[in-house]
Amino acid sequence: MRKSNQCIGLIFIILAMIGCDNDLVSEENKTFADFNWSETDTTRFELVVNDTTQAHSLRAQVRYNADFKYHNFYMTYWLLDSIGNTIDTQLVNFSLFDPITGKPLGDGFGSSYRSDYVLNESLTFPYTGKYELKLLQYMRESKLNGVESVGYRLERAATQ
Repeated sequence: MRKSNQCIGLIFIILAMIGCDNDLVSEENKTFADFNWSETDTTRFELVVNDTTQAHSLRAQVRYNADFKYHNFYMTYWLLDSIGNTIDTQLVNFSLFDPITGKPLGDGFGSSYRSDYVLNESLTFPYTGKYELKLLQYMRESKLNGVESVGYRLERAATQ
């Protein structure tokens, strides 16, 4: 009995250590109805920043499936401060499938995959408070099939 209690305790400690992510500031994803991202659907997220002394890493997260018919994915992002000034913006291109083999490049199972891409790995915020991140697909299709969700992950950047 005592040995099984120790094993259970050890399992809880391991799970607690795995579940901790001290660098995570915020993370959110939004799912699209019918897994279609409209070219006019700007996806918006609110970020709250409390630390201006630390650099941050901003990542895009894309969940997609086999209905996505291209190997690459174009998206524009804007990071705005609380009064609408642009802090960062860029058109980015990510590979979702290997162009030769057609195999998905993300993690997943079945026909659903997820990939993370660095948008800015050394982002500094000028002041604490609320910011807005806007994401817009730039594939020139009115409805982009196969995109299940998009989101972001904001982390404290690794110190050197």
